[in-house]
Amino acid sequence: MSDILWGLFEIFVTFIEELIVFYFICSFQKHDFKTAKGKIVFFLGAASGTVVVTAVNFLTLYDWWTTIIYVAFWFIFAVLFIKGKTVNKLLSAVISSAVLISVSNLITGVFSLVLKSDLDNIYSGHSIYRVLCVLIALIVKLYLFSLILKFADKTILSMNKKEWILVITVFLTSIFSLAMIHIALNEDALSDLSSLMLMLSEAGLILLNMICLYITISLNKSNKAAEESKLREQQLRHNIQYAETVRKQYEEIRSMWHDMKQHFEVIDRLCASNNYAAAKEYISEYAGMLDKIDIFTDVGNDIINAILNSKLSTAKSLGITVICSSSGSLDGINTYDICSLLGNMLDNAIEAAKKTNPSYIEVSIYSDDYKINICVSNSICKSVLNDNKNLITTKSDFQNHGIGVKTIRSIADKYNGSAFFYEENMNFFCRVILQKNIERNTV
Repeated sequence: MSDILWGLFEIFVTFIEELIVFYFICSFQKHDFKTAKGKIVFFLGAASGTVVVTAVNFLTLYDWWTTIIYVAFWFIFAVLFIKGKTVNKLLSAVISSAVLISVSNLITGVFSLVLKSDLDNIYSGHSIYRVLCVLIALIVKLYLFSLILKFADKTILSMNKKEWILVITVFLTSIFSLAMIHIALNEDALSDLSSLMLMLSEAGLILLNMICLYITISLNKSNKAAEESKLREQQLRHNIQYAETVRKQYEEIRSMWHDMKQHFEVIDRLCASNNYAAAKEYISEYAGMLDKIDIFTDVGNDIINAILNSKLSTAKSLGITVICSSSGSLDGINTYDICSLLGNMLDNAIEAAKKTNPSYIEVSIYSDDYKINICVSNSICKSVLNDNKNLITTKSDFQNHGIGVKTIRSIADKYNGSAFFYEENMNFFCRVILQKNIERNTV
């Protein structure tokens, strides 16, 4: 009867541990626990994990290859049933294993030294010490997982591939080292001093993991801060450019209004003297001058009109066919953010379209009470996304180029929107959706 109760106790402990692990893995992937499906996936993972761990424990009390089984199971389950990036799923599985092994080894090692008992007795013994060992280990594991989740949202999940590879490699190496140390601790010939040294080695490995993770996160934050600074610098340059463009167009309009009175006086005198042929010729010449000033669209904002028409005029001067349409108000979004967005979208489109023959650019801007939908499409001579899925600049001065796409995505994120890049029939599309906020300052 006693063995049955202890067996049930071990299964219960395993289930609690798997609940903690799957809560961490699911939270790491932004899993929705509120829905019925979300809850079923969470409890199904914990239950199936309990079955796997219990089955493995029947085969062996502990061995290094059991770690591989657990990591593989968590990863496969996450891939099959939990939404999210594959690399995040692998990372969460590896972190889970590292935390479980680290805490279990340290806690059982301490109990082994204090009680002068080998690890097998600690793991399989039926005593109050086994209960205390398990409870303390569960509390520490829960605390560590909670600590990791606190900064995982804005740090770990935003790391790039190289940083992920570094963290995963360190974790895997540490897991292997911890497993070897744990196997060594099982040797009966070890003295108390040797066991203590091995435990200190385990603690050192755990500390190195924490330091590595801290350094990686710090570098990630520094890189992001530098990138954001570069984006702000570029946006400031664009704002100055847009202001200068508006000023020039305003001066041109003032000059046109100033000259228009004189032109009308000339036409009036020619008509008064019945010199209609000369008046007609003068009107034709003056109309030709007006044709040079292209007004492609009016979105109800002089600043946005200036940058939009200026960029499209540049495209037209390069022999690019231009199509532009708009409807709705652009209120609710900062004017200079839209200018920066349109400027980058059109710069990229012009750069690509001018290499094609025939070439074209189409701009469509539509908005309602809640969102603004901006789409810029252009002709391309070959697929861009096939060889450059992440749209990384191919220019040699990559530090000062390639900011356009980042700026587009940054502005989309700022307004809780999305940026999409796709291709159809040798046409490249950049579509951005921005969520309006009527409380924002739109200037």
